Amino acid sequence: MAPLSIPRKRKAATKAARPSSDLISNIPMKLVIWGLTEAKTQAELDERKLSLERIFSRYGHGAHGVHVVVLRNKGFAFVEVQCKKMANLAIKEMKGHFRVALAKSQKKIHHRR
Repeated sequence: MAPLSIPRKRKAATKAARPSSDLISNIPMKLVIWGLTEAKTQAELDERKLSLERIFSRYGHGAHGVHVVVLRNKGFAFVEVQCKKMANLAIKEMKGHFRVALAKSQKKIHHRR
């Protein structure tokens, strides 16, 4: 007769606590827009920033609008929008107008002068 084996207790699979969808929907998302002509003067930078703020304002943070960072002598800019849903909507709607995608890094954007 074969010895009986004692069944081992299986460890319960532990899932990391995920934030609720309400919290996820309120996290700002950063978009990168590239293929822009290079802005060389401060006036061109200011004009580009205002233009992008106006264009992307509908995807922004309510009264605060969107946060735009335009870099001198670079052919791209960053726009921070309200949430992932708005980021995806902006990508879909701006597809024919700009080359736009979610930025690889979602760190808070800030402008250093």
